[in-house]
Amino acid sequence: MLELLRRRFCAKAFTGEAISEEKVEQIIEAIRLAPSSYNLQPWRLKIIKDPETKEALYPASYNQKQILTASHIIVFLTSLDIDEILGKLKKARLKAGTPEAQVDSYLQGLREFLEGMDEQERRAYLEHQTYIALGFALIEAAYLGVDSCAIGGFIEKDYRKILGIPESYGVSVVLPLGKAAHPPRKKIRLEKEDIIL
Repeated sequence: MLELLRRRFCAKAFTGEAISEEKVEQIIEAIRLAPSSYNLQPWRLKIIKDPETKEALYPASYNQKQILTASHIIVFLTSLDIDEILGKLKKARLKAGTPEAQVDSYLQGLREFLEGMDEQERRAYLEHQTYIALGFALIEAAYLGVDSCAIGGFIEKDYRKILGIPESYGVSVVLPLGKAAHPPRKKIRLEKEDIIL
């Protein structure tokens, strides 16, 4: 795993070569299996592969080449709707065989926890969970030999308009996938003693 992480890099442009749908599905499955606080799993995904949408998103991404040249783009959304989050979680827990009374009690505690935050705090907390899922996607992509580059620089309101995303979802991070057009640069990371306080 460490050798994989040492090899992984951020691709600043792609060749335009298509990656297989099978690999994309494996990356989505890695996202689905990611952990989250209280198992909330607030991430939602938009998968973009058509050239027209990529072209529309290009200026909304500050003209970053990865958007135009990627095979696929995964747009990570974060659900900000407590009812939606807890509704999906209830369905999953009931499907797993948890007694409904137990599920309802658990979800009531979660509702009180989430409603105890203001909107800004709640969005930040929920997006922290989405970034965990992003990490799983980055690692799975590297494992599959798919190059990627997480993008946090974009105009959210434009993404929202282009992709038809309602206000109940935050646009959190963008992950283009493909085959890198250039070899990796030397990896620059802080030393261990610089990160352990």
